[in-house]
Amino acid sequence: MNTPIEIACFECGKGSMIPKIVDLTGYRHGEDFTVPAHGLQCTVCGFKTIDSKHSEEFTKLISDAYREKHGLLTGKQIREARRHLRMSQDEFARYLKVGPASVHRWE
Repeated sequence: MNTPIEIACFECGKGSMIPKIVDLTGYRHGEDFTVPAHGLQCTVCGFKTIDSKHSEEFTKLISDAYREKHGLLTGKQIREARRHLRMSQDEFARYLKVGPASVHRWE
């Protein structure tokens, strides 16, 4: 059985960083967005951060917050539209005349 590794707080050095859902702020096109995300929080000072394994998820959450604020489709909405058309990401990219990497990034 694997025992979780205890990580000392990066900020105060006294507490332990425990995994939990935390409100974190990110930036997109010069705007701040705070979203709940899988992160780490110090048991003593309350410092919050994100670990590398959740950074992609956090980036998508920030992007979707930006999209929602500006009336754009979220990644989930784009994926649902593509699936409704019964297209792969590559097929959808050709249909939209964009690169497959763009569709992957949007979703």
